[in-house]
Amino acid sequence: EFDFFNDSKYFVDMEMMSDPSLILEQWNTNIVARNLSTDKQSVFNFVMSHFQHPAGTDLSSCVPIDFDDSIDLPMTLRHRINDVKLQRFASQVYHLWQFLCKRINDEVYTQPQRHSLLSLPHSQMIVAGGRFRELYYWDSYFILQGLLVSNMSISAKQTIDNLMHLTRTYGHMLNGNRIYYQNR
Repeated sequence: EFDFFNDSKYFVDMEMMSDPSLILEQWNTNIVARNLSTDKQSVFNFVMSHFQHPAGTDLSSCVPIDFDDSIDLPMTLRHRINDVKLQRFASQVYHLWQFLCKRINDEVYTQPQRHSLLSLPHSQMIVAGGRFRELYYWDSYFILQGLLVSNMSISAKQTIDNLMHLTRTYGHMLNGNRIYYQNR
């Protein structure tokens, strides 16, 4: 087993540079036929030449469609929080929506076979952050709570629409919108 990346999720989130059938053909020709599947450097070079890095190139940053960057804190929150220090903290949290918003790139829709990311009706999605670059079922509950209290009802509706799409398409709610979550 080769540990090329610090996170096991990294490789499976990398976009393929060509169709899977061509990559498999190249693997069989350049690695398997030459008995190099146990040679760490050969396998690493193959991965680096056939997969986009860093992982996450199928997404881009975005600002939620209903995020209001002209305010420090929505009035709904300001009226609920009396303590000035807590208002400042809430303002910092509110502005994190700008960093948690991801847009699914067009290539995921036009060349889905090259991505582990599953397309959604709304390309804008709010993610949990960090190593989690996709919509997650359980996290979405808390994200929805935050969006609603932040007066971001359009983003909340899009999140629900995306979750409903996954349920209708796959017959159950996936853990997240990645192909490898279809059985989890």
